[in-house]
Amino acid sequence: MEAAARLFRERGYHNVSIDDVAAAVGLTGPALYRHFRNKHQILAHALTEQLGAVEAVATRALAMGAEPEDRVTFFLSELGELVLEREEALLWKRERRHLSGDERIEFREKLRAVLAMALKIFRSAYPDRRETDLELLSWSVLSVYSNVREYREKLDPGRARELLEVMARAILACALEAATSGSETYGPVLRTPQGRRERILSTATRLFDANGYNGIGIEGIASESEMALATVYQNFGGKSEILNAVLTRGAEGLHYVTRHRLGYAKDPEGALDTIVRTYIELALGPHGPLLRIVASDLIYLPDEQQQAIRKSEREYVDEWVATLREVLPNIPVVEARARVQSSIGLVADITPIAAMCSRPHIADELRILVSAVLRSGSF
Repeated sequence: MEAAARLFRERGYHNVSIDDVAAAVGLTGPALYRHFRNKHQILAHALTEQLGAVEAVATRALAMGAEPEDRVTFFLSELGELVLEREEALLWKRERRHLSGDERIEFREKLRAVLAMALKIFRSAYPDRRETDLELLSWSVLSVYSNVREYREKLDPGRARELLEVMARAILACALEAATSGSETYGPVLRTPQGRRERILSTATRLFDANGYNGIGIEGIASESEMALATVYQNFGGKSEILNAVLTRGAEGLHYVTRHRLGYAKDPEGALDTIVRTYIELALGPHGPLLRIVASDLIYLPDEQQQAIRKSEREYVDEWVATLREVLPNIPVVEARARVQSSIGLVADITPIAAMCSRPHIADELRILVSAVLRSGSF
């Protein structure tokens, strides 16, 4: 399971064969079938086991006969150890959509159980917080701990654990009742593009988000676009070209809109607020599916196209980092980057959760949470 999880993370579920998994542990394909019926069963077991590891940490924290604050400290410390030692510990964020119907239901129940345990740990230490607010805070803390991949090798392990706890406690200290701006301007896209190419891209974005790149064929994109297959091929050479166009459009759009808004920022504080607000607005709106597709399906593009989009992502993160260090000049670059990547990941993780996005002030709440993560600690 560990070897498969590592390969799924590095290459993507559909790019890994049973023989690849067998070779990684020194077995033949037939020998592997003595333990698992197929690759799908390995994935289901791996994802369940990974959530189980988080559940075990929460169980130990709740079993402590200690003060509530001590349980929070233990939970955050142990969770940090888990995610920093096991790079595949939270593979489920990307690959859970490959689960079958019953497996998906079982997985959701287990995920809700983990959230409920985290909520119980935090509730005991913050009894005056509203239950609905604690739920958002709990999701946000779990998100921070699931976005360590990009910086885990660049920080000393001890400092990384310390930084994770600092960001988590900054989240738990957030006063969400201060949120005032509504989110009524965010919702599903109501109009279908009239141009053929735009309609294909819009439909493909919706289908990739719902089914995954490998879960829909080009014939399905043509059908959902209400176009002949020949018309789709007149605009794109194949499904991979459509995916590349979708992701390139998203990356370029993110840069363009951000740069446009930044032109009106009067100082570093205003620039940082502009970057945060713009990203949240895009994530809550039509740009949101693109963030999920990048996280899940970029790996299925040819290497050259992947690298081009990853380069664009790095440059976008660089904009955040440079601006944050204008506001907090004493923060080390690597820690600024860790906070930025945690913040971007937090928004990307929370916005697909329907119960969270239905909160009346979610846009402002996300801004408060991101600001807390970025400014956590004293500089």
